[in-house]
Amino acid sequence: MKKLKFLAVLFLALSIGLYGCKKKNDNPEIIGNDNVIKTPSGKSCLLSKIKYGSGNDVFEYDSQNRPIKISYYNGTTLEYYVTVTYSSSQVVVKEYEANGQLDATQTFTASNGVITGSSSTESWTSNGITYTEAVQQTYEHNADGFLTKATYNGTTTTNPASTPQNFTGSTIYTYLNGNLVSKTETYGNESRTTTYEYYTDKTNTLAPEDEELLLTKANKNPVKKRIETYNAGNSTETSNYTYTYDSDGLITKRTEVETFSQPGSIPNTNENTFEYSCK
Repeated sequence: MKKLKFLAVLFLALSIGLYGCKKKNDNPEIIGNDNVIKTPSGKSCLLSKIKYGSGNDVFEYDSQNRPIKISYYNGTTLEYYVTVTYSSSQVVVKEYEANGQLDATQTFTASNGVITGSSSTESWTSNGITYTEAVQQTYEHNADGFLTKATYNGTTTTNPASTPQNFTGSTIYTYLNGNLVSKTETYGNESRTTTYEYYTDKTNTLAPEDEELLLTKANKNPVKKRIETYNAGNSTETSNYTYTYDSDGLITKRTEVETFSQPGSIPNTNENTFEYSCK
């Protein structure tokens, strides 16, 4: 099974669409409207590349500074790419294999510039059986423009046909002082809670993770610590983050050290570096 790699990689790599500041009570806008970073020195910058291990994510933009294509490389080899198209009422995200084969589509609907829902379809084949998954999602926001709840309902069908499998889930978000402080995800009888701590003396230039990049505003400060609890509290995963800034105040490197509660587990270190196009 393959989920939209666009969203998965944004989660893993902490992609940074880089929202600008919004005034209180502004509604979240359709993805791409606030991608320009204004630096203290007066430069206007856009994210151009993310590097992690052998991976390279390359961003392209339209004349309105909205991302229209994201290409994912392993070294110099293109693995897949994503296109994003815009209208006043929706954003359409399509994922393609390197050879141009369409893998998945997710359509986000909007009202007055606020994304309120989405639908996605995806198919894959395993052991001679073709699976098709259709998912509907709805989104809620608070008066400050932050995403507070996401709810989804989905169905998986097969060819040859078998009994369709239905699934539901939701995510609840809470905030304090302009930062996301907890996220609780529920899927059937399972749940996972993630809490966050922040460097309150540093400025954040990293955008929300995963599909939240399309749906909510950026945190005020960069994440210092993330604690993820799952399996009814029997397992935890903790990440501690440090950052490197350049002379223009842009985050150019993020280092994550992951530790796990399971006996015998070994800490894991991940590094992301970020490149920009400025003028």
